[in-house]
Amino acid sequence: MSASPSRPDVYYGGQAVIEGVMIRAPRHMAVAVRGPGGAIVRHSEELTGFTTGPLRRIPLVRGAIVLWETLSLGMRAINYSSRIAYEAAAEEAKAEIVEEYSAREAALIEQRVDEKLATMGPLTETQREVVDEVTAEAKAEARREFQEAAEEESPELTDAAMWGSMAIGIVLAVAIFFIGPVLLANFLESQGIARAGVVGIEAALRLVLFVAYIALIGLMPDIRRVFQYHGAEHMTIHAYEGARPLTVPDIRGFPKEHTRCGTSFLVVVIIIALAAFLAFDLLVDEGIFVRIASRVVLLPPIAGISYEILRLGARFESNPLMRALFAPNIALQALTTRVPEDDQIEVAIAAFETAVEASGEE
Repeated sequence: MSASPSRPDVYYGGQAVIEGVMIRAPRHMAVAVRGPGGAIVRHSEELTGFTTGPLRRIPLVRGAIVLWETLSLGMRAINYSSRIAYEAAAEEAKAEIVEEYSAREAALIEQRVDEKLATMGPLTETQREVVDEVTAEAKAEARREFQEAAEEESPELTDAAMWGSMAIGIVLAVAIFFIGPVLLANFLESQGIARAGVVGIEAALRLVLFVAYIALIGLMPDIRRVFQYHGAEHMTIHAYEGARPLTVPDIRGFPKEHTRCGTSFLVVVIIIALAAFLAFDLLVDEGIFVRIASRVVLLPPIAGISYEILRLGARFESNPLMRALFAPNIALQALTTRVPEDDQIEVAIAAFETAVEASGEE
């Protein structure tokens, strides 16, 4: 596919998912996943609601919408990709269990038949054929019973289970990255440390926790593959924005880091939050519960300001000053992206092409 952006003010974004990539077009979302059999499975859907309405075009307001959209679309895309991976893995595991138990039952059937035959005299050829036929039927019936039992007991990965597990993850994230640092800050302040210093420590702790979390999960093989798809997504968008053909050799020449990466967004959020929380804590002193609530209530405006800064950086990313300001964001992506394999780039291309096709853009 040869791609040249027809509207430089329209940005494509995306996320890595399990064995795949999600691409967000202006009014559509597309997901491409590498199935267990090797084929690329594609899905696209039109986006509706406030994420595509006029609010998304209002500066400062759109940042909060993008933050919510990143979370909600990411969950939907991960649900889709994990369902493909889970169902395939479940079918494979079920087949292995049926095979194992069928083999055991077949051996027991043969043992019982041999024991019975040992108490009998020699069989004629016809009798032996009848015994073999009955034994084979018993084995087949045992396999059918195991197969039916496996079908009945096989658990289904429901939407409720997926969203429930993700809700638990969000609660834990809020507790670790928001409430935890606030509680520590409150304790330090009770020990006589100045409030300005406490807020700085809170922000530093939040950043350290975030970086440490990314570094630790990056040690897991499955997450490393997700990070490779993350790199493939960035490289594909780079190629599109550079008006290059969307082929593996052309995409290979682009960096795996991108200025508009969600990782950069979160880093900017943490930095802007430092200034916002410091101003709030210096002006308001109403106790620990108000302080915790402020971290949640101030998040939408913080996200709005951060998003505008991120867009500014992307628009002028060739400017030396902007490059210097966003250098930490790019450096952090060394943790969240990995150099992808060719087949992973192919999946990213498929996701991007599906998004472009759904949007009606040539």
